[in-house]
Amino acid sequence: MNGITELKGRPGVYDIVVSLGYDENGKQIRITKRRSFDSFLSAVQFKIDLEKSLGKAVKGAATVADIWIKYHQHIGGDEEATERKKKRVHNSPTTIKDKERVFNKHILPYFGSMLPDLITDDIIDAYQKKRLAETERGRIHREINLEITYLSAMINWAARPKNGLCNNRFVAYEPLDYETKKVPKTLTINEIESILAEMSFFHRTMYYTLYHGGLRKKEVTCLRKGDINLDGKFIRLERTKGEHVRIIPLSDTLYAYLFTHLNMLAGRFLIRPDYYYNRLFSLREKNNLDESLVFPSCKTGDVNKDIRFAIRKAKAALQTDKRVHPHMFRHSFASHLIDAGQDLKTVQELLGHADIKTTQIYTHPALRTKQNAIKAAFSSGGGK
Repeated sequence: MNGITELKGRPGVYDIVVSLGYDENGKQIRITKRRSFDSFLSAVQFKIDLEKSLGKAVKGAATVADIWIKYHQHIGGDEEATERKKKRVHNSPTTIKDKERVFNKHILPYFGSMLPDLITDDIIDAYQKKRLAETERGRIHREINLEITYLSAMINWAARPKNGLCNNRFVAYEPLDYETKKVPKTLTINEIESILAEMSFFHRTMYYTLYHGGLRKKEVTCLRKGDINLDGKFIRLERTKGEHVRIIPLSDTLYAYLFTHLNMLAGRFLIRPDYYYNRLFSLREKNNLDESLVFPSCKTGDVNKDIRFAIRKAKAALQTDKRVHPHMFRHSFASHLIDAGQDLKTVQELLGHADIKTTQIYTHPALRTKQNAIKAAFSSGGGK
């Protein structure tokens, strides 16, 4: 770095030179300090502090922590209320939240005081080793790669000429190897029907919405009555992971369950109210029921926090040890659609995936189904 010179034969001793321009005779005005430092980075930091104390504007002298403050605003993390046109947000709310978590928990504690231009591949390697040593699982390679990717994106943004927060783009480094994402586990149609048969009507309707709608857990628990259009037979989702509106047509089965369920909530009893509906009616009498929710908690009347309860109860009745979780119904929705011959683009749109590569992972179980079909049809033919 200009203005920092290590003395020959004296490791760790540097001359720090700061130029303050020229006097009226054209002679350069300089201040020189000789100091010992434990690292070159410390010498750079001393020069930056010296320049700032002398009132000199410093280009490219921002630390990672300094840059994060401005980058956080750039991606949309610090928007202030204003009557003017809303500024462009460069990341979705979900991505912003994840970047905030990663930077605050991992990146800033390690890289925060460093200058981006001095981050080498050796420093990245040391960070990777540190993060790997922090877990006994040893399966966080992909997470660490994502953390470095976030850091890289920020520094490359900072290095743009119009930003001028650092001089160089992010250093080349070697990402950690990791296993590709495993094929999601799914349930067969018979397994799903057996599980749902053991549930109350209230919970069965909820899980049919997960399965026939391909919804995520949060999308179901936060589903509002206004999201369901029974006349048009579709669900319109706006509170999604990627903040993209998604339209889900209702199957005949899901339509029938939702029609009955919504009528039950409105007090029009098409079937005999069970224990869970009576709990909701009791909450309504106490003004503790969120009337906008399709599946409010039978305990609090607010957003449902525990929908695994219904699965645990059904599994106990079925006496099975198979691990089943709510998201498995969404996986099954995708897999069964592809098994039925639906095109990948349609499945992608129904699932709300931003990248079709995420949807392609469901083609693997579908391929096995086709292989089994061919094997069953031709195994006895001997190729005749």
